[in-house]
Amino acid sequence: MKINIETNNDNGIHEKGADTVKNKLFDVAIKHRKTIVDIDDMSIIVNFLKYDEEDLNTDIFGNKSNVICPELIKKFESNIRIPLTINVDSGNLPIYDVMKLRRTKRDYSLNKINFEELSNLIYFSCGKNGEMSAYNTNSFPLRFFPSAGGLQSTDIFIISNNVESLDNGMYYYDYEDNSLVLTQKGYMRNKILDCCIEQNFMEDASLVFVLVSNLNRIKWKYGKKSYRFAHVDTGIVAQNIHLIATGNKLRSCMIAGFDDDKINKLLMIDGEMEFTSLIIAIGTSPWNILK
Repeated sequence: MKINIETNNDNGIHEKGADTVKNKLFDVAIKHRKTIVDIDDMSIIVNFLKYDEEDLNTDIFGNKSNVICPELIKKFESNIRIPLTINVDSGNLPIYDVMKLRRTKRDYSLNKINFEELSNLIYFSCGKNGEMSAYNTNSFPLRFFPSAGGLQSTDIFIISNNVESLDNGMYYYDYEDNSLVLTQKGYMRNKILDCCIEQNFMEDASLVFVLVSNLNRIKWKYGKKSYRFAHVDTGIVAQNIHLIATGNKLRSCMIAGFDDDKINKLLMIDGEMEFTSLIIAIGTSPWNILK
């Protein structure tokens, strides 16, 4: 359904058939003196998230002395934590060679990923690499990826299917102590495959990243636009994972073809303020050389 909004010479506005959400966009169009706006589903997504002057909390930018950001790490009741083992000397490919070799790969061997490879992949793409004074704390964490406001809206879950010294199951990455927190134990291949749409190659993936956007981290500062920023944050983290995987001679493929409700239910998140943004399959090469 489309709604035509016309600005008449007497500044009157003519509206047809808007529902509650479309009325909001209609008001936005009036405010910004749009002459003709065709309102459909895509225009709502694009424009409703664009005009956020009233929604944006400008007091935060003007008075930083009272600003304290929300918690940046999810808490779980699980007491099973697996510390990661980092080898700073691994992955010695120069960055230019990594960029040349980077390709999406959907064919994997059934060989295990060793635990050190897993540790390096997670840490150097998503880990903590320092601290600074920000948001009224002297120990605000810095990560290997930039993010909107430095607020790290992307949470990292991994599914272990075929990793040495790591039980099969789902884990949450806690960057503060560089560990994996077990959230679900057991065989997960069929569960994650069922959440995806015609992505059968994932059955052979040794490891799966699930990147979750957490709007609670940034909505207080950026309002509606946080929905857009969260996806930008996810893309940056995903590219880190993709490149670090390449540098460690692992194969990877980003997957956006998934059923939102199924994957969010699997992760036990609400699908609104926390939702799955991207899935990344990781596997070993069927050959002994990187192709």
